[in-house]
Amino acid sequence: SEASSQVTKTVAIYPGRFQPAGIHHYKTYTWLQKQFKDAWVATSNKVDGVKSPLNFKAKRMVWLKHGVKNIKQVKNPYVCEEILSKYNADKTAVVFVFGQKDAGRLKTTKADGSPAYYQPYKENLHHLVYYT
Repeated sequence: SEASSQVTKTVAIYPGRFQPAGIHHYKTYTWLQKQFKDAWVATSNKVDGVKSPLNFKAKRMVWLKHGVKNIKQVKNPYVCEEILSKYNADKTAVVFVFGQKDAGRLKTTKADGSPAYYQPYKENLHHLVYYT
């Protein structure tokens, strides 16, 4: 498509709560980094008792211990304005990677049946469009 021919960069984002980031999270990020030059971990500073006890500073420290440096505090890990604002909106595609438990939270179609913002990567690999 014409839009995909304008994409010159693809950014990969691994969003989540990461309470804490375990070895399986690190392995996923390592795989993602091998697939995409620009790979990021996106997480919030939300703290909620037992379910989310770690703040961003603590989560960042765990990721740094794993050797991951591209960690960004974001307001919403499934939007990531704080990361994407650094890239050309008309030339950059974004790929989000997330676990199976999160798959049901993200809609791939709108109420009218048209495609939503999130689309499966493999089916659209050759039809990526810029993130806006």
